[in-house]
Amino acid sequence: MRDILARLPKSGRILDLGIGTGRELPFLLDAGFEVTGIDFAPRMIEECNKRRRTVPIVLGDFYAPLSFEDRSFDAAIALFGTLSHPPDERAHARLAKELRRVVKQMILFEAPSRAWARNEPAVLHQDGGSQIVVVVLTEAEWQQAFAPHFDLSFEHPSPMDLLAVGR
Repeated sequence: MRDILARLPKSGRILDLGIGTGRELPFLLDAGFEVTGIDFAPRMIEECNKRRRTVPIVLGDFYAPLSFEDRSFDAAIALFGTLSHPPDERAHARLAKELRRVVKQMILFEAPSRAWARNEPAVLHQDGGSQIVVVVLTEAEWQQAFAPHFDLSFEHPSPMDLLAVGR
């Protein structure tokens, strides 16, 4: 998480896409950020709200138009491969356009690398037998999906992970 914090603005409002259980919240809150989350899973939001320190969370799909005012966040993050489950092939482009509208400075996201894809199944099974398809993009494909709204730079914190920063 230190790597993530080092790349974010020094302070400000952060939009956490797919906040889930909020495991990154202690780090963000301790660093002084004001965090708002969005998640489409009521169960995940319920778990996140059990934390000692809670944040506002919107129940919604971040691939749909966002219900936030223009330029209301300094940065947006999507950690733990959140963006690897798009509902369709144009979803990332729609998201990039909306993020450009609501974010002032930057976006940062983690995604599985091509090396991860060689070692893991493309379909993950969740509780109750539901399936989640994992979409693994190349750096060029991520860049294309987020252009012209963001210019992405990439790092590989491990062979299995891709870290993208967009400005």
